[in-house]
Amino acid sequence: MYFRVLSYIRPYRGKLMIAIFFAFLFSISNIYFIALVRDISSAVGQKNMWLFNIFIFDTICLYLVRLVSTYFQSYWMSFISNRLTIDMRVELYAHIQTLSMDFFERYRLGDIMSRVLGDISVIENVIRQSFSQVLPQTMTLIGVLIYLTVLNWRLTLITFVILPFFIYLIQIFGDRIRRISSKIQRKNADVMSVLQESIAAIRIVKAFSTENHELRRFVRENERNFKFAMKNVSITALQEPVIGFLQFLAIVLVLWYGGVQVVSGNMTVANLIGYFTGILLLIDPILALSKVYTMVSGALASAARVFTILDMVPTVREKKNAKVLDRVEGRIEFQNVSFAYNESDGKVLSHINVLIKPGETIALVGPSGSGKTTFVNLIPRFYDVTEGEVVLDGNNVRDLNTFSYRSEIGIVPQETILFSGSIESNIAYGKPGATRQEIVAAAQFANAEEFI
Repeated sequence: MYFRVLSYIRPYRGKLMIAIFFAFLFSISNIYFIALVRDISSAVGQKNMWLFNIFIFDTICLYLVRLVSTYFQSYWMSFISNRLTIDMRVELYAHIQTLSMDFFERYRLGDIMSRVLGDISVIENVIRQSFSQVLPQTMTLIGVLIYLTVLNWRLTLITFVILPFFIYLIQIFGDRIRRISSKIQRKNADVMSVLQESIAAIRIVKAFSTENHELRRFVRENERNFKFAMKNVSITALQEPVIGFLQFLAIVLVLWYGGVQVVSGNMTVANLIGYFTGILLLIDPILALSKVYTMVSGALASAARVFTILDMVPTVREKKNAKVLDRVEGRIEFQNVSFAYNESDGKVLSHINVLIKPGETIALVGPSGSGKTTFVNLIPRFYDVTEGEVVLDGNNVRDLNTFSYRSEIGIVPQETILFSGSIESNIAYGKPGATRQEIVAAAQFANAEEFI
């Protein structure tokens, strides 16, 4: 899952190389700092002020290099993560547009919005943290360990003895965070769904005076979300002191064994100070990597929710060589048509045979739930029939190019839907590039000119 997310980085490989270069520079400056501390300690011990001043100047230059490399690697890593997130969000939105109507009936609008906005925002944060922390801190960790091994392999061996405990604890915390994060994202979707439903149906809420009921629903979902969020916080908050204690234990053991080495004459004080500086430099990488791991574990739940939708295949699919109609007369025929939304729920329409001639006006009359809306939805092929055929001008609608076919159909929905923008843009929505005269004519035809 994580590597699938990272596959979106391919278009930005060049910028990634720049970021890696500055991350490498950052790591080298950290490692070289150990040697400088050792040399400064040695110069002080020798009372050599000339060398001492040179090493202090080198330290200032090294710190400036560290600052510059931190800025550039952070900038380019953030650039990549933000571009990657936009690409993922656009791809998800574009894919949702291709899905059939049954998808929008299975998934609530709040759930869809939660995945497009909330889940991808979680992924964005983790990617940015991963790029900003994992590369430089991993390089620093490896480089410092190699340097410390060369400096004194016996002391480094103590560090490696404790390292498996770090890895084990980080994995335990990460697994628990991933499970809880999945629940948090689902609850976020529930909160967004309640919000969207109540605002979209605000006229009904006002008409029936159910404001308090909707408020209780909203509070209830937020409280449930709060409980899972606090579980996540408690695990995350526990992780740092536990890992911090192991770090403290490692430092104490190194100091103890290093002191023994100095007393026995196997190690100089300057080398011990340098080594101890290296141990301190290991703290930030270990803490950063442990935090990123727990964040990644949580983000995997969000990534799974996103890729669940990306992997969906439309149930209404167009044929490769679909026919494009040059001219539509409007002869619609239902030939022994049956339809069911779900087989277990039974058929909504059963063996329907209807012929609608061009220019003819047809009224469908029946009680609510008798299949009138379903009948109409089969004409623009929002759904595929379960049995039989829907035929337009002698062509099975399954064989037609969907875009050219639907562009010849005018639909007036039951609910009034307006997009943000002008009245003009809403009238021209079905015909991009419509002239002013065409828009005015359409408004006049709909008897809307007067109130417009």
